[in-house]
Amino acid sequence: MYSRDATLFAEEMGNLAALKECFRMLGESVSSLVSNDEFLYASVLTMWIAVFAFWLMGIVHCLMNPRLRDIEKLTWIVVLLALNALGAAIYFAIGRNPRRNPEPS
Repeated sequence: MYSRDATLFAEEMGNLAALKECFRMLGESVSSLVSNDEFLYASVLTMWIAVFAFWLMGIVHCLMNPRLRDIEKLTWIVVLLALNALGAAIYFAIGRNPRRNPEPS
């Protein structure tokens, strides 16, 4: 029984050493990747594309929103064009579902 436990312990230690080696190699590859300017450029480009898509989604949603009157659509388009992603965030937060008072009968 003792030899079996010792064998399992040795296997676990071997696995632990292999795991440590994997983390060491991963750390080296990540550090070499982070030090490259290409990684920075790719990250900035990805973020820019995401912000542009969010802004474009705001414009398309505004134009297609049947709950907005024409003058409201024009106002929101001006806000979206002027404030870009911030305008899209404001539109999605407060502008896409306007509350209407029921008209008196």
